[in-house]
Amino acid sequence: MGVSALRHGRRPVTLNELEVVYRRDGAAFEQIAGAIVGDEEFGCDAVHDAFVQALRHRDRFSHDAPIEASVWRFVIGEARKRRARIVRGTQARAGSGTDRAYARRGTPGPASRARAGTAMEALDPRATSTPDELDPFAPQPTRWESVIDAAATANRRRWRWLVRAVLVAGVAVAAGASAAALAWSFGGGAHGTVLQRAAATLGDGPVLHFVIRGGWGGTLIDLKTGSGNYLYATEEFWYERGGRIHEVSRFAGVAQGDATYSADRHSSLNKKLGSLVTRYRQALRDGSALVLGRDVVDGHQVYWIRVDSEMLPDAHNRLHKWAHDVAVSKETFEPVAVREMRDGKPGPNGNSIVLKAESVPKDEGNFARMPRDSSRLPLKIAWTGFLTPSEAGAVLGRPALWAGQSVAGLDLARIWKDERGEGYNPKSRGSSKTYTGVTFFYGSLDDNGDPVSSRSANGAATPMPFVQVSESRTLDSLFQRVVTNYSPPEGSILVFDARIAVMQKDGLHFALDASSRGLLLAAARTLERVPASDTSPSSASPSIRGPSI
Repeated sequence: MGVSALRHGRRPVTLNELEVVYRRDGAAFEQIAGAIVGDEEFGCDAVHDAFVQALRHRDRFSHDAPIEASVWRFVIGEARKRRARIVRGTQARAGSGTDRAYARRGTPGPASRARAGTAMEALDPRATSTPDELDPFAPQPTRWESVIDAAATANRRRWRWLVRAVLVAGVAVAAGASAAALAWSFGGGAHGTVLQRAAATLGDGPVLHFVIRGGWGGTLIDLKTGSGNYLYATEEFWYERGGRIHEVSRFAGVAQGDATYSADRHSSLNKKLGSLVTRYRQALRDGSALVLGRDVVDGHQVYWIRVDSEMLPDAHNRLHKWAHDVAVSKETFEPVAVREMRDGKPGPNGNSIVLKAESVPKDEGNFARMPRDSSRLPLKIAWTGFLTPSEAGAVLGRPALWAGQSVAGLDLARIWKDERGEGYNPKSRGSSKTYTGVTFFYGSLDDNGDPVSSRSANGAATPMPFVQVSESRTLDSLFQRVVTNYSPPEGSILVFDARIAVMQKDGLHFALDASSRGLLLAAARTLERVPASDTSPSSASPSIRGPSI
């Protein structure tokens, strides 16, 4: 690598001049940067960032120094920044109070703690890591460390001498280096940076298509064995830059709803997912994305990439740093997860797992919303009356199912009629569509026939133990909570947040509420047809009417 003639005057460095330097000396830059950082791939990223900085500040090159010398300063500077972040992350953990205590005792720390230089154990799907907890790289000491440390404190003349020393030593390094150079914005190369490999997995199609495992779902429990597994909802997105976003929410393959909106108005899309859908590919391409470090997410070795960050106020007008990160597989560089960070800590919803990420031709994009039935609005729900078990069967038009006269010590206190209406019929001045069902309530009632709540010392009302079993022959949109138009296979129950569940049995759909999961399961396992001889609960009073909505 020769040293070009000193440039005279103050003409900014051109793109072609920087390209010549990169194509000629790229391998040497990568070798030196990799040695400083201690990791080949992140050394390549440092070189990429260095040339980005060189492009941004190409009018600030010294008029009396070779172009190569100035570029080397950018490369070494970016490599040192990455190494400093690694060292700080390592020292932060090594210097924690717990670690110091174990060091004083001369005993190893708990096995569950991640140690510097070791791979992290697989995390729970909901678990996340903060940037300081990411697995640091293990920098390997090299002869370049003394050169870099000396350069930080040297005067201008000493710095120029060191740059020439690096240039001379770089010749020897480049001679034995691979001919493949980093594939960055100027093109060329056999492997590319982490950011470029991540961008390549998305392709160049004009329409981006993502399928993401949602942050909500329920536990599907086998009523016989008690075994269960968690089912997640999914969010599907279609996005064309400069156009609109089409979002479809599904649970167990059943559409729960969809929406279309412009990319700058996240009316339904939260910012965490919006960052992935609208900003991720562009940030990879323009170099604004930042590789944070390594981690393990959902069993995958990943690199975390910061897509964007900004300072935003909270409800009390206090500023916080919000950031959005995407984890890419270390093997395939495809997106694995996305997370939101506030002041360096993960958001309450944890990671959202990416199931599919691709780009497709324009004619393969799906921007059509599902058909809407305008007659379904407005909506009306009413719970009325006190029924006997036989009257409940008459409302359903078939024998009702119940959990008996009592469930886990809770007596049957009330049976009421459910009426659900959709749309408006101007002729009848009522709902255009009407659905009916019944609800069995087990627990205590007040004088008005409503469920009893207890009062804590601070006056807060908490429900007394209860079980509520609602049943219907139709699976209309107003019948269930959390999900719509879906019932799990017969013999199982889908439980949400331990107090709400849905199921089906004997041709009926059920929506259950209870004060605990145990009561939910107890009621679900004892559901049977109501005997024809049973009468209403002794506490029922036909003169009391339930509320209407």
